Amino acid sequence: DNNYPEDQAVKNFVVANITGSDCRQLIHVENGKHFVIRNIKARNITPDFSKKAGIDNATVAIYGCDNFVIDNIEMINSAGMLIGYGVIKGKYLSIPQNFRVNNIQLDNTHLAYKLRGIQISAGNAVSFVALTNIEMKRASLELHNKPQHLFMRNIKVMQESSVGPALSMNFDMRKGVRGVFMAKKETLLSLANVHAVNEKGQSSVDIDRINHHIVNVEKINFRLPERRE
Repeated sequence: DNNYPEDQAVKNFVVANITGSDCRQLIHVENGKHFVIRNIKARNITPDFSKKAGIDNATVAIYGCDNFVIDNIEMINSAGMLIGYGVIKGKYLSIPQNFRVNNIQLDNTHLAYKLRGIQISAGNAVSFVALTNIEMKRASLELHNKPQHLFMRNIKVMQESSVGPALSMNFDMRKGVRGVFMAKKETLLSLANVHAVNEKGQSSVDIDRINHHIVNVEKINFRLPERRE
């Protein structure tokens, strides 16, 4: 599924116990496998810095990685996380797969403008993603493409309605080149205790299409679209 050469992957490492502020990007991993990022505190990670650097604004930026854990990240007035495709010369070579994101806090309550919350692209035929214990204020959680098994537990997200939905799930990539990464067999969507609201406490969710083989849902504050084959 992923066309990155195995011998060029960065493997088996830990990035831990980092406090950072006033920069465009704090942690960056490309084509990594079997790694952990944990115990990170970030403040003021914004696009005001290094404007000509040509890098995405994010506290944690991950590209085309496999088998990793991101745990215990605390962010204030900052762009959150970008977990995205591995791209070389404009070609989508790989998509993040088999990872867990746990214990994440992002508070942009006092930020003057919109920044990225958590933006995740994930997929491949045999793959999983687990998102657990996440709380974000004035930030959005965005999921793109379709991993085989997606688990979401204990998630609270608030985004202002003028900006967009607090939670968006864009599973249907059939019309674009990135559709090659969509999982199609034995797919599972499992949601428990997931709440996505606007500033008034109203449900704020955008989901394009559900056709997972198994869907398990409990304690969520929104309705899923009708399941389609």
